[in-house]
Amino acid sequence: MKAIDAIYERQSVRDYTAEKLDESTVFDLVNAAIHAPTAMDEEPWAFVIIQDKTLLNRMSDNAKKLMQSGFEANLTQGNKLQQEHFLVPEFNVFYNATTLIVICAKPVSDFVSADCWLATQNILLAATARKIGSCVIGLAVQILNTPKWKQELGIAEDMSVFVPIILGFPSKETSIKPRKPANILTWK
Repeated sequence: MKAIDAIYERQSVRDYTAEKLDESTVFDLVNAAIHAPTAMDEEPWAFVIIQDKTLLNRMSDNAKKLMQSGFEANLTQGNKLQQEHFLVPEFNVFYNATTLIVICAKPVSDFVSADCWLATQNILLAATARKIGSCVIGLAVQILNTPKWKQELGIAEDMSVFVPIILGFPSKETSIKPRKPANILTWK
């Protein structure tokens, strides 16, 4: 697949089969990540890879509890609809994906977050090129940055989780969603 095709075809997948990605494929995706641009050649990223279904389910349950408590403290009409989504017992924050790649780094410069997001984009595009579904799960960032989960996942205290990405085989075709036109403020 051409790079431009991967860019236009990439979609967030929120429904996966039970088929697990093999180790070689996961390594290829991580290797795509480390080829991302990086400010001042810092290459700050580190990766945690989780394919243990029991662990993913525990993390999902913990994230739902944390989100529910946050909703109670700050209930608005918009997140009231989201709260109902989280209250469904079957809902899984990771949409039953078989692989979670967590991108972490020590926040040593102003560009570490950007570097991690550039690595994320490489994973997303490489996955698309291989017909692997992907989705960034922002809901998991807060729990993954707690001391409890950092310790369980082997993430050093002085590191931060920047991006959790789920990956797997889509259970159905995803349609390409239209985007708004580019908002060009100035062209001189």
